Amino acid sequence: MNPKYEKIINIKHHYPKNHRIMPIENRAAQFAPFAALTGYEESIQEVGREVEKKRELLDSEKDIINDKLRYIIDNKIQGEVKVIYFIKDNKKDGGKYEEMTSSIRRIDEENRVVIFKNKMKISIDDIVKIYGDFFPFE
Repeated sequence: MNPKYEKIINIKHHYPKNHRIMPIENRAAQFAPFAALTGYEESIQEVGREVEKKRELLDSEKDIINDKLRYIIDNKIQGEVKVIYFIKDNKKDGGKYEEMTSSIRRIDEENRVVIFKNKMKISIDDIVKIYGDFFPFE
């Protein structure tokens, strides 16, 4: 061994106190290929995402929903209802059906909207079914 380096050969390398050694897994990531087509993966997923077509209700089904809402208004019902309704998709033609259970705060007949106590607003035209233990009819 060269005598010039004997004093320094075994000295531990100095790192600043706030310096952290990067783990090997993270070091490898910096050499990974970059995504040349930004958003491409999201576009592929969006194309593959399925939506449902909104089903047109029969007049008799619309009458049942309207009768139930009228019953709630006339009898000032405060109980919970289960509602199945359609949500229009923002990106595709169609949407999906969802189910929610909540009490109705009020029914805005002029704008045809049901406002629930959980602050959700659903258009009467988007409601497919409405259930409640207090309805004397189906």
